[in-house]
Amino acid sequence: MLIMGIFFFMLIASLVALTGKEEVSVKSNSVLLLTLEDPVPERSSENPINFNPVSFNFKKNIPGLLQTIDLIDQAATDDDISGIYLDLSQVGSGMATLEEVRNALLKFKESGKFIYSYSEMYSQKAYYLATVSDQICLNPPFLKDCWVNWILMPKLSGMVNIKVQLSLLSVIK
Repeated sequence: MLIMGIFFFMLIASLVALTGKEEVSVKSNSVLLLTLEDPVPERSSENPINFNPVSFNFKKNIPGLLQTIDLIDQAATDDDISGIYLDLSQVGSGMATLEEVRNALLKFKESGKFIYSYSEMYSQKAYYLATVSDQICLNPPFLKDCWVNWILMPKLSGMVNIKVQLSLLSVIK
């Protein structure tokens, strides 16, 4: 009976330790990385142990839409965060959710901080979010194909004021 009591006490103590929130410290000149590869739920899960009994593995703790917007708003007022880096290689959320995130990014941009976005290939949803950015970066192999098409359309390139900069990074041994 004593052993069962000790085991039960240890189980309760470990669950309390899992539910405790860590204090996050942000270094000076940090950049907030925002990826949206998993769908952003309407509400974040309050369950400290996100265990899926069907697949027998733990689920990611993804912040909800309101929590994501609050995090972007907090980053706008945080002096240690100098900007946001959007990794838009995969966007799993719907257009209504992305519109809310985009509006929060527009408010963030009013603080004078930068937003850069990168993707290996932009989908329509990814490009919709990237239009908020100060710089849009694209994977070079995909960009080469676009550059060839751009050269073939000289009339269009003269009418549109877009500057294309190709830069390839390679390691020379």
